[in-house]
Order: sequence, then C-alpha cells, then structure tokens
Amino acid sequence: MSLNANKQYDDTETFNYTSLYEYLEINLHNKSQVSDEDIILLKKEYWRLWYRHYRREQRKKRKEFTLGFNDKQLSEIERQKGSYTISEFLYQAIASALTGKSISQMNTASLGLIHQTLLHLIHLLEELEDDDDTTSIRDEIFERLSALEQQFENTFKKKEI
Repeated sequence: MSLNANKQYDDTETFNYTSLYEYLEINLHNKSQVSDEDIILLKKEYWRLWYRHYRREQRKKRKEFTLGFNDKQLSEIERQKGSYTISEFLYQAIASALTGKSISQMNTASLGLIHQTLLHLIHLLEELEDDDDTTSIRDEIFERLSALEQQFENTFKKKEI
C-alpha cells in the first residue's frame, strides 16, 4: 500500500492541516478506489501527527519536568492531597513554596457544607428574635456552632509537606 500514512513525519515539517477531513482529502485525492482500511490507517496517522504537533507546541509554551517519589513520599502525598489529583496538589505545593503561602487543604464540598451550616445558623438567629421560648433555639445554635467549629478545625488543620 502506498498511502501517505506510511511515510515518516519529519520533525522539521509543520502541521498544516485544519481538520481530519482536510488531511483525508489531501491524501486521498489521487486515489480512485479507497478501502475502509486505507481510511482507518490515514485517520490513525492523522491523530499521531496531530498529537505530536500538539505536544511540541505545548513544550514550546512551558517547560515540563518529570518527578520521582519514593514510597514514603508517595504515601505522604496521598495523605495530604485531599480531594485534589496528585498533579493539582503538586502544582499547589510548588506555587505555595514559591509564594510563601500555605497550601489550602479545603475542597469545595467542605466549604459548601460550612456555608449551609452558616445559613442555617443565621436562620435560627432570625427565629430567635421572633420567638419567646429561646432556650431550645439557643441550645441548637450552640450545638451547631460547636459542630461548625469542629468542621473548621478539621478543614484547616496545618499539614506539612
């Protein structure tokens, strides 16, 4: 088979295609009969070329590093990363080291839960103004404040990397 899909991609060659369909059209325009296998091979080659081009462009924009961790470091990363992916956690760790700020361990779910609790407490305080029997509401407010304090303590614990 003599399709262009078998040619090697030269590193100096630029990626001049705007779509898969353009690539297919350019590479199949002289063929009178094209099999499904030919199209499949050309599609695979297009995506290889596209991905190679994409990675090359990304390397021009930013420098990439490969990091290795031993088992102890990996388990510590797993313990501290919370709901973040390892990559997100490492980006935050590096950013905090560069800026001198601590890494935020809280996640959106924790903040949402705290926010809901605060809204409920505000509602209870508003009821307290309107109600003559304030003892039960006051007890509930103190109970919920204690729970909220515990949530903050758990969310904002200082963790060292």
